[in-house]
Amino acid sequence: MTETTQIQMTSATSLRPTLEKTFADYLAARARFPSCGPATAPRADEREVAIDLLRSFAHHNGHRTLSPLEAQEFQRQQQEANGLQNYRGFEQIFGPSKIPPLIGDFIEFLSYDLYHDASQKFVRVTCQTLEDYCLWLTRHDLIDPADGEEAAFHLAELGRKLPRARRALRRLLEEARKRDETTDDEPGQKYLIHELRNGLIWLEDIDGAVVGPIKVGEKNRRDLDRGWEIHCSLRRVHNYWLISAVGSIHPLPLSLPRRA
Repeated sequence: MTETTQIQMTSATSLRPTLEKTFADYLAARARFPSCGPATAPRADEREVAIDLLRSFAHHNGHRTLSPLEAQEFQRQQQEANGLQNYRGFEQIFGPSKIPPLIGDFIEFLSYDLYHDASQKFVRVTCQTLEDYCLWLTRHDLIDPADGEEAAFHLAELGRKLPRARRALRRLLEEARKRDETTDDEPGQKYLIHELRNGLIWLEDIDGAVVGPIKVGEKNRRDLDRGWEIHCSLRRVHNYWLISAVGSIHPLPLSLPRRA
């Protein structure tokens, strides 16, 4: 372990507040000024749930954002912790500089791991709260402005796009059932949406081959977007295709740069 790395680890707790402190300070600030932010701002209890989710995610997954030297020092601290009283988690050691890569991983977690479990409202409120948290960090000079604004932008995008993707998924499932398609089978392949127009889409497979036109209807066409990932099976009918089974639809996975 080099002296530089030890200084970096120390600065996470001495020169900058820890993530845990910024979580508490942000919630306290919003409690004092609840009208700050958009007109449809989340309630206090909803903000607490969103911050708790990010805290838990940081605790269990924050190590993925560390450089090799930081990871080595973090592991050493965990090994030297004598019992629960001396234990400090990731969020109690590292500061808000870890937020950009952490938010990148969190977006993937929210998009995939919680895809079928989280309600549209939960996704919207969580993204709204964490977008506001990132901008709050920026305003208080706790994070590089470009990093904070980029993280906030991607959270806002996810908050808008994921509900659209799930609406389209529900419609496509219902339409397949109405056609008496076999929906019990596992969807066959992952595609990227290549083109959309007039109630039709074209999909690109892993080899770059484009399949289409595929009838999805104008409502689904408006909710979908180019570059999104769709896991589905296709059935050809004359000169067009239909989606016969669909497992998931995801906006293009977003990742923020890792600045370990």
